[in-house]
Amino acid sequence: TFLNEEPDPAVVERSLDMIAAAGIGSIRQIFGWYEIEPQRGVYTDANGQSTWTKYDRMVDLASERGIQIIARLEKPPPWAKAGQPQPEIDGPPDDYADYAAFVAQVVGRYRGQITFVQLWNEPNLEGEWGNQPIDPAAYVELLQAGDLAGGRVNPDVVILSAPMAINTETVDLVGNLSDLEYLRQLYDIAGFEDSFDVLSVNAFGKSRPPEEAPAADRLNFQRMALAHDIMETAGDGCKAVWAAEYGWNSAPEGIDSIWDRVSPEDQARYTLDGVSLAQSRWPWAGVFNLWYFRHCCQSPDEAVTYFQLLDAAFSPRRVYTALREAAATR
Repeated sequence: TFLNEEPDPAVVERSLDMIAAAGIGSIRQIFGWYEIEPQRGVYTDANGQSTWTKYDRMVDLASERGIQIIARLEKPPPWAKAGQPQPEIDGPPDDYADYAAFVAQVVGRYRGQITFVQLWNEPNLEGEWGNQPIDPAAYVELLQAGDLAGGRVNPDVVILSAPMAINTETVDLVGNLSDLEYLRQLYDIAGFEDSFDVLSVNAFGKSRPPEEAPAADRLNFQRMALAHDIMETAGDGCKAVWAAEYGWNSAPEGIDSIWDRVSPEDQARYTLDGVSLAQSRWPWAGVFNLWYFRHCCQSPDEAVTYFQLLDAAFSPRRVYTALREAAATR
């Protein structure tokens, strides 16, 4: 969800009502560090208003509807990246202690309401790592800092690792690194497996049905099973794997899509079938976060728009209707 980008509280309520109506039990929601702490240790905006207000409302409204929030903690403010050549680009802060302090603030404030927190997002992409060289060891350091800080203020907090963007690339070629190779390197670094409770992955089906078998050079839904294989090889297979972003794209022909495309009917069917497959075959699989619910401002000319469950006007797409119908039969 992108509820932090909705200025109207009524829109947030309507969104959560429709999420609950579809039988969806959790949302993954960005808690923007840049917005909550615009200056170090300051939690008010330029008008002196609390920067927590809309997040507090969001958390309360979700709790009232029995919806769990997975808080995605990232997007540093400019002051935390002042020492970098491109501080406006998403990437790690100069001092990981600043990030740890932010994690502690969020986890402590919402103790009893938010149990699950995801620490960072897609660090295997150069563009998500401040256009700096990919650095698994640095991500482990960041993860450890956030894990320790969160655990101090709430021993019951559940730490989700950052999901990797699925790709088969190499650093030498484009600056990004394959999700599977990045995960292998993480497990070679001391302390990684002790710094999270749930492994996050991205599970996009591209143009392929969920039953297609996995392969290292293939991007499909079952690629998440290869991530679990890496965990087992490292002796960490007892942990759950959650899909941070899951789904198929149904962009019409003529719109460029890096996610490939399927029909709206196949999008709906594959979405349900993928979860059923995981439930029947993968005892280690947990929450599947559909990418994504709705965005107020996406253009119909952008392929990413065709992941949405609802359009900007709140009209349900076929995939939303299928989810709601399936939930009604349970």
